Amino acid sequence: MAPAQPYYGPIGMADSRYASPQRRKQVEALLAADPELQARKTAENILALREQAADNHFLVQCAGAQLEQDVTQHMHAVDQTVSTVVAKAHQIVNLISDAIKHERPDTAALKVVENLRQEVNKLVETTRQMQGALPYFLEKQKEDSDLVAGAKYYQAHQDIQLELDQKEKKIKLDQELVNGQQHALKDVEVDSSVENAEQQEHISRLQMDLGLVRSEMETQKDELKKAKAAEEDAAKMREVLEEKLETLIVSKRTLSAENENIKGLEAKLKAAEDKVKEAAEDYENQLQKEQQKVASTLRQADEAYRREFDKVKAELKLQSDKYNNQSTAYAKMAENLKEQKKKMTALDDKVSALQQQKADLEKQHNRVTFLKDSLQTQHGVIKSELEELKQELGLAKDEAHQLSSKLKRAESGNDELERENKDLRVKQSEHNKTISALRKGDAEIDIATLRATVQSLKNKPTATSDSANSAALRKELQTLNERLTQSEAEGAKWEDLGRQAMLRYREILLEHRQLEGVEKQLNQVLVENQELKAKCASTSGSNDEVKYWRDKYNDLLVEMEK
Repeated sequence: MAPAQPYYGPIGMADSRYASPQRRKQVEALLAADPELQARKTAENILALREQAADNHFLVQCAGAQLEQDVTQHMHAVDQTVSTVVAKAHQIVNLISDAIKHERPDTAALKVVENLRQEVNKLVETTRQMQGALPYFLEKQKEDSDLVAGAKYYQAHQDIQLELDQKEKKIKLDQELVNGQQHALKDVEVDSSVENAEQQEHISRLQMDLGLVRSEMETQKDELKKAKAAEEDAAKMREVLEEKLETLIVSKRTLSAENENIKGLEAKLKAAEDKVKEAAEDYENQLQKEQQKVASTLRQADEAYRREFDKVKAELKLQSDKYNNQSTAYAKMAENLKEQKKKMTALDDKVSALQQQKADLEKQHNRVTFLKDSLQTQHGVIKSELEELKQELGLAKDEAHQLSSKLKRAESGNDELERENKDLRVKQSEHNKTISALRKGDAEIDIATLRATVQSLKNKPTATSDSANSAALRKELQTLNERLTQSEAEGAKWEDLGRQAMLRYREILLEHRQLEGVEKQLNQVLVENQELKAKCASTSGSNDEVKYWRDKYNDLLVEMEK
């Protein structure tokens, strides 16, 4: 806080046309004793209002500089955070884009990634615009503060000037009243006789001197009161007043001696005043009455002026105490606002961290959702392929069943052929026996016929073609069994892949629930931030200007959160 400058009294009022010559002499003596007062006698320090407003103006400047510094630090932290987040976001977007292009060049997924890139660029542009607009808001706040301070100063100056004008009017009325009394005294002196002209003139001078002495005494009393308030000029003013007091005492003694001389002259002139004694007594009575009236009028005016002066002094003291209390209250309010701003900054940092965590979790959630969709698509494809394999397996089983039935029929046919072969061999043995019996006879033609029959019978039971067909059927059946085994192995593989996809889906669901919990925590922190802002608003609700700029700052925070 700037040091308070001492107030040296209304030095500038010594140049007024209503100032008494004695007052001008005192001010000139004071200025000659202390040359620094002449340098201080400017429009900047002859009014107490500027000194009273200096502390508040300094507080306003300090508060504005502190606010600008706090906002600059906050914007620097926000700029660093946004730059880090944007760089990481660009890296993540590039990695996702490369992964999508490498694994599966899906047009829809690439479009989503491109939209995310555009949103990140919009965030960067919004942050830059906010940084560009913030100095304009701070400058506007400073201008508004200067306008408010100027308006308050101008209003207080007008009030004090109005009071000074009223006091000057009262002083002017008192001066006119004194001038009227002096003119009345002069008229009385003109109407007096020639013999008493010199005496009346001398008496008038004595009365004027007595009035001047009284006015000087009152002035010295006022100067003593003012000298007590000014600690630096107390010694010098005391010496000047002591000298003036000694001069007044000497003047009083001189006046007493002159009064005694006048009494002697009155005694000497008593004989010459017999003719005009009655007129003189009447004149003296009238003069005493007028003197009492003038004295009472002057006393009443003096008392009224003193009461007005005490009232003005009390009001000035009250205004000074009020300004001091307001400066103390403003200082406390500024400290409270600084503490609230620190809390709001901490909460903003916490909100920014939670928002960053939320953004990361949302990115993971989007990635998990994309993986979930892709896995569901793959699961559908695998399921359709598995159904096709099951259908093919059913067809293969039907075909194998048919081939096995054919093989059974072929085996049953082969058994019948073997039984027929056995029967034919039995018959051949019988024919051989018959042939051996017939050899003894002369039936060679019949034997040749029988041999041909036997040879044909031997050729008939040999089912070589059936055996070949049976081998081919067995080979085909073996191939079908191998295909069936391979299909079952592939089905088991696809089932394992489906189980892994379900496990991954459960993990993604768990992460999604964790994301919801973090989002709830973020909402709770935002609610606490709003409560703190509401508390800050209730604390500084009396200051409309602070409320206006706090709302502007909250709007900027809301835009950053968006």
